[in-house]
Amino acid sequence: MKYAVIGPGAIGSIIYCILEDKRDAILITKPYQLKILKEKGLKIKEFNKTVRTIRNVNVTSSFPKLKEVDVIFLCVKSTDTKEVAKKIKGNVKKSALIISLQNGVRNTDILSKITGITSIPGVVTFNATLNEIGEALLTMKGNIYLQNNKEFEYILNDIREIFNSSSIKIKLVDDIISLAWSKLVINLQNAITAITGQTIRQSLIDPISRKIIYHTLEEGIKVVEKKGVKLGFSFVLNPKLLLFLLRLPTFFIRFGVRLMRIESDAKSSMLQSILRGKPTEIEFLNGEIDKLARNMGLKAPINRELVQIVKEMERRKEHRFISPLELAATLGIN
Repeated sequence: MKYAVIGPGAIGSIIYCILEDKRDAILITKPYQLKILKEKGLKIKEFNKTVRTIRNVNVTSSFPKLKEVDVIFLCVKSTDTKEVAKKIKGNVKKSALIISLQNGVRNTDILSKITGITSIPGVVTFNATLNEIGEALLTMKGNIYLQNNKEFEYILNDIREIFNSSSIKIKLVDDIISLAWSKLVINLQNAITAITGQTIRQSLIDPISRKIIYHTLEEGIKVVEKKGVKLGFSFVLNPKLLLFLLRLPTFFIRFGVRLMRIESDAKSSMLQSILRGKPTEIEFLNGEIDKLARNMGLKAPINRELVQIVKEMERRKEHRFISPLELAATLGIN
């Protein structure tokens, strides 16, 4: 069984290191990333402790190499899905499987339509930061949930076996769509961190940021449930439980943050994109809620405004953050 990982970001780097330790694996990157990884290798840290270093990374920027591969883990931003899918098309065998470990709920449909290859969604519950190309830091522990698929049962069992010896486990579920929507709703808070510049821990401990997150998620839950999606059957990905927790006193929040082992420098993927001057996934998260609401004749004013603010930050390509107090006033949250 041969594996490929597309995208050497924080998630992709960690996935590649786990696969490479047990199976034949290749990492596909952009040319400039290839040069850096060839020179520096790949280092993975867990809570600031180095747990794996690969000097000779099996890395390429050549998509035709996918013809040798059985399973592709796609770990690029949702904004890049269509472009990458076009590069995969014609360069992969028809029996291959694509596993999307991306934010949002539409990536697998796009992938299957463009490539003609079976694509299944995965939901990642751990957090990681890319310190620089070739160095990823695991900042919050979690697992990966994958959609059960009888046709690819052998492959999924092999993947589960590979990950069993790592700190990240594979969980196979029958209703990945509900989990994906649950994660999308929880990830609506990423926009708040991107606008204020706060780390995940800071945004949860700050009472004003916490209030903004609460109203943002509450609005998202109402829209998604109106669509008929069942949310929160998993303890880890339970937006309604998170709403309850967000209303607890700060003392309990601090305790919970320590219990979850959220590192002080853990940043949301959206904030990481803003800091690098890269496009964010705002349209695939808060934008998805706004679009869904409008399609159903509803309104999602908080999420819509967050989309506009983040898109303006992308346009300016500068790190001019605003305070939680200013953001709350802009959103009309008292």
